[in-house]
Amino acid sequence: MCAHEIRLRIRELDIEIDLQNEVLKKLHHSKSCLQRQLNAIFDPISRLPLEISSEIFIQSLPTLPKRAASHVPMLLLNICSAWSAIAPQLWQAIRIDFPCADGMAELLSIWFQRGRSRPLTVVVDGDVGRWNENVSAVIWKHRPRLRHLEILDDWIYKSDYDHHNIDLRLGHREEEHLPLLEHLTFHGTSDERGCFRDHGEILELLYRAPNLVECVMDIQGTIFNDFRFRAENPDLPFLRSLTFGEQSDWYGWGADQWDDAILNHLTLPALEALSLPMRSVYGSHLRDFLERSAPPLQQLTMSWKYRGLDVHLHECLHLIPTLAKFTMWEPDERPVVDLIATLADFHYWLPNLRHLTIHMGSSSELSHIYDWFWLTLLRAVSQRRIQLDLFPRRRQRRSSLRSSNLMALKYISLIQNMMIAIFWSIVLS
Repeated sequence: MCAHEIRLRIRELDIEIDLQNEVLKKLHHSKSCLQRQLNAIFDPISRLPLEISSEIFIQSLPTLPKRAASHVPMLLLNICSAWSAIAPQLWQAIRIDFPCADGMAELLSIWFQRGRSRPLTVVVDGDVGRWNENVSAVIWKHRPRLRHLEILDDWIYKSDYDHHNIDLRLGHREEEHLPLLEHLTFHGTSDERGCFRDHGEILELLYRAPNLVECVMDIQGTIFNDFRFRAENPDLPFLRSLTFGEQSDWYGWGADQWDDAILNHLTLPALEALSLPMRSVYGSHLRDFLERSAPPLQQLTMSWKYRGLDVHLHECLHLIPTLAKFTMWEPDERPVVDLIATLADFHYWLPNLRHLTIHMGSSSELSHIYDWFWLTLLRAVSQRRIQLDLFPRRRQRRSSLRSSNLMALKYISLIQNMMIAIFWSIVLS
C-alpha cells in the first residue's frame, strides 16, 4: 500500500473507533440507569415517600453547621449522590472556614442552589485575614435568604501576611436589605487589622436587617467614635435579645474593648434580654436607652468592670418593672446593699423580679458586708419569694464568715424547708 492509501485507512479506523466509543458510552449510560433502578428496588430509602425520607435526613441535622467534611450533606453524598435532591433543608446551612479553597465560591453557589428558596444559615470561621471577595459576592447575592449569620474571627492567631477586612459588599443602594435575617453574631476585632473596618460598618449592617431578633456582639477594638453613621439610627423593632461578649470574657480582655457603645445608637422597643458589660456605657447612657426604647425587659445582666462607676442603678431598674431575672457581675458592695434594702422595703419596686444572681467581687466579699445585711436579705427573699444565687469570687473559708452570717444561712435553710419558693445557691470552697 502506498502512503496515501495508508492515510485513508487510518482515517477510516479513526471514524470507526469514534462510532464504537459512542456505542460504548450509550451502553454505559443504559447500564447505569438499570443499576439505579435495581438499587431503587432494594434501597429502603428510595421506596419511602419523599416527605418521609426528607424528614429522616432533616432529623440528622445539627443546630449549627459543622465543618464541611463532617457536615451531614457531605456525608450523605459519600453514600449516594442522588440524595442531593431529596431534601432542600439539608442545604440551608453551611460553615465556611478561612483560609478556604479557591473553588469555594463556586461550591457555595451550588450549595445554595440545592437549598432552593429555603432560608440560609451561614457561619464564617477561622482567620478572616484571608477573606475571599468571591465568597462575599456569593453570600451577598443570596442576602434575601439569609436568616442566621455568624462571623467568628480568630483574631488572637493573626498571621503576619497582608491582612484584609471582611467585605460584606453592603453597597450603597437602600434596597439591598436582609429581610429574613433574624440571628446575627460578631466575634472579632474592629481596627485596621480586624475583621471590620469600624463600628460604622456594623451599624450599617444592623440598618440593613430590620427584622433582627437576636444579636451577639463580641468585638475588641478601638474606642467607638461618637458619630451618626447616617441620618437615622437602625430601626430594630423586633430585636428581643442583645448580648455584648461572653460573661467569661468580661474580665479577661483589656480595656480597649468598647463594643457596648453601639447601644447609644439603638432604639429597641421589643428588647427582652440584655447582657451589658458596661465597658463604655455609663449609667446615664443606659438610663437614656431605657427611656428611649421603653422595652419590656425581662432579663438584665450587668458588670461592674470599673470600680466606682456610677450606673444609676435605681433609676435604670425603676424604668423596667417587667424585669424578672437580674444578674450582677462583681458589683461593688454599695449597689448590692442598696438593692437588697430597696427590695425589702418597697414591694412595688421590681414587682416581677423572681431570680437574682450576684457574682461577688473582691470589694464585696461576704465577710465585708455588715451583719444587718443578712437579716435584710432574709426579709427580702422571703417576702418577695425570689430565687437567689450568690457566688463569692475568691476562695473563702466558712470560718471567715461572721457568726450572724452563718445564722442567716441557717434561717434561709429553714425557709426552704417550709416550701417557700426560694432557692439559695452559694459556693464556699
